[in-house]
Amino acid sequence: METDAKEIFRFEAVDSKTDKTRIFWVAYNEEFGWHIAVSALSEEIFRSVNQLRNMIVIAVIVLTFVANVIIILFINSILVPVKNLSAMAQKVMQGHLDVQCQVQSNDEIGLLAQTINKMIASINDRTEKLHAVNRELIEAKEGAEKANRTKSRFITVASHDLLQPISAAKIFISVLLGRAKEAADQDVLTKVDKSLSTAEEFITELVEISDIEKGTINPKRSDFSVQLLFDDLKESYHGLALQRDFEFRSCECSAVINSDRKLLRHIVQNFLSNAFRYTQTGRVLLGARRSDTAVRIEVWDTGPGIPE
Repeated sequence: METDAKEIFRFEAVDSKTDKTRIFWVAYNEEFGWHIAVSALSEEIFRSVNQLRNMIVIAVIVLTFVANVIIILFINSILVPVKNLSAMAQKVMQGHLDVQCQVQSNDEIGLLAQTINKMIASINDRTEKLHAVNRELIEAKEGAEKANRTKSRFITVASHDLLQPISAAKIFISVLLGRAKEAADQDVLTKVDKSLSTAEEFITELVEISDIEKGTINPKRSDFSVQLLFDDLKESYHGLALQRDFEFRSCECSAVINSDRKLLRHIVQNFLSNAFRYTQTGRVLLGARRSDTAVRIEVWDTGPGIPE
């Protein structure tokens, strides 16, 4: 049953027995004509309010503490793995490739740790391969240096053994020149002597090149005419060109260059030797092209060339 209580009155009075303040609430119900009165000691009311307030304060403090703990745990669950990943990345940057990330979860940080571990494994694998290639290169270099030293010793010994008979042959040629009376015989002996001199120079230059490769000799630079070099080479290869029955000529060049004449002659002579070796018919041309600060010496031939 619902009632409609109106005109609620509140007043206080002192209890004569206990000498305590009591609060009264009086309400009048028009339907029944009743007056309803409720009373309570003021200290009990305020005690309940204070207790409720204290409970609310305690609950708020407890909830705040729990919330802070949860937040701290959540932050630590993110910051600690991130700090570990950062520290590991620093070690990798310093060259320590034996580290591994501790994968403790399957979330994004765990996936990142797995990816970093795979990256470190890949770096280690490539580093191993690079070290293997470097070891092979070192071994190949040592083998090449050993072969080069062997070649240099061989050239030194062989050149000494070759120069002796050439020197003896030149002595015999000199004696024969003194005895030859016919101009044709003298011309032949002179050409043979010059060929022997060219062979002697070639062997000497070969030894010098070997010494340059070993770093025991420096090129001797001087100013000389390119045309004198061309005339010398043309005379040396003229007889061979007649035997092979093809044309060999050199272009006129008035340039004066600064270089080691013997070494340059040896280099150009190698080009000419290859041209004569592989040219069966046609011609061989020795020439030079000028640039702003240099002269480019070229050997052209009608041989088969180098296949692409």
